[in-house]
Formats: sequence, C-alpha cells, structure tokens
Amino acid sequence: VQDQLPFTDTFHCLARSAMGNLFLWGEQTGDSIEIDPTYTRIVIDQLAIQAANDPEVRQQQGRVVFTGSAKWSVEDPEDASERALPPQALTRLGPVRADQVYGFILPPALGGPISVDNLRITDAHTYLTLQAQQSDITISDPVGANWDQIAPIIRADPDPTPIARKRNS
Repeated sequence: VQDQLPFTDTFHCLARSAMGNLFLWGEQTGDSIEIDPTYTRIVIDQLAIQAANDPEVRQQQGRVVFTGSAKWSVEDPEDASERALPPQALTRLGPVRADQVYGFILPPALGGPISVDNLRITDAHTYLTLQAQQSDITISDPVGANWDQIAPIIRADPDPTPIARKRNS
C-alpha cells in the first residue's frame, strides 16, 4: 500500500477495527492515513499532515489522538438497509480476538454483497493482505482540490498542498 501513497513516511498502526480498518501514525505526517479494506480505500488527512509540520501542533495532535475520543473518518460499512455491519456481526458471529477481523467471504471488490450474511471471522493479517491484492486501491483525499480555500482559514501556506510538498521534498 505504501508505494501507492503520494508521499513517503514510516507508518505505525495505532488501531485496527473489527472490520479491519487500519488507523496509522506517520513519523513525519502524524495521524494522516486511514485504510478501509472493505472499499480498498486509503483516506488521507491533509490537515493532519499540515499540523505535523509545526512541532508544537504535532505534539498536541499526538496527545489528542492518544487520549481523546476517536474521530475516525472511515465509516463502518452498512448493509442495504443502512445498518452498520459490526454490531450485526457481533450478534451473529460473536466477538473477534485481537488477531482476527470480520472478513467478507466474497469481497465487495469482487462483487460480494455488503451484508452480515457475507461475513465470517478470519485471521486479520491474512485477510488484510488478500484485500490489498483484490483490486486497485483508491486514494481518498477529503480536502483535495479545496486546499486553497481551507489553507487561509487555518493560516497555512495555500500553495502547494501538504501532499505535494512532501512528494517534492
């Protein structure tokens, strides 16, 4: 996955959800990456990358991440009735261990339904490795083209975006 990112960093996984979502901490970019294996998507937080450029803000960001409430931008997948899958999976399949996730029998990337009937408890490492190989990974950048509008509000350099600066350095 790392070779598909528009910047380089050394990442550490801070947490993994029961559905296999990974929440990463970059040594240079802080709380900047979340991986959603259900939709084979990487969510990049440019505001976190910008904050990582200021040592004082970076330290505060770390305190909030490690002691504050969760603020994940990756949502739990929902079935056709818009019900979150993790509570349904917990009821039907039971809890997962630290080395397990609720994995899709037929992954959505290959046409499988996003349904509790398509879930099973599986080894986390094996499942996540296979998910990363299923299809092209989508890079999601919620700030993206709006950076030039957001930057003045947070008093950041409006040009270029933090990702472009990291890529060019």
